[in-house]
Amino acid sequence: MICDDQPEMREVLRLTLEGDGHRIVGETGLATGAITACQSSKPDVLVLDLMLAGMSGLQAIPFIKTESPDTKIVVCSAYARHRSAARSLAVEAVVAKSGLDELRRVLKEIAGA
Repeated sequence: MICDDQPEMREVLRLTLEGDGHRIVGETGLATGAITACQSSKPDVLVLDLMLAGMSGLQAIPFIKTESPDTKIVVCSAYARHRSAARSLAVEAVVAKSGLDELRRVLKEIAGA
């Protein structure tokens, strides 16, 4: 599952991750959409941006953990300050948005776990 407010970034993530063999079960640009999707589809992994319209990704993390506790959350954000805050919420990993190679590595590790 991918949650990013930029459609172009969602497309880059989807193409990259599908190219690595991951199955993308959904995409959304809103934190509320991610919460709803996690409630219904219980994805293995959610790649979550933090700067979203309305509710932020940071605000959504506790709701997602409650509604879909087995979903691993990987934060992918351009903002170092927000990445630091996300680490305190016990997500599986936090990567820079510019670090697609790091995201790919993290997802490979999660898939192999």
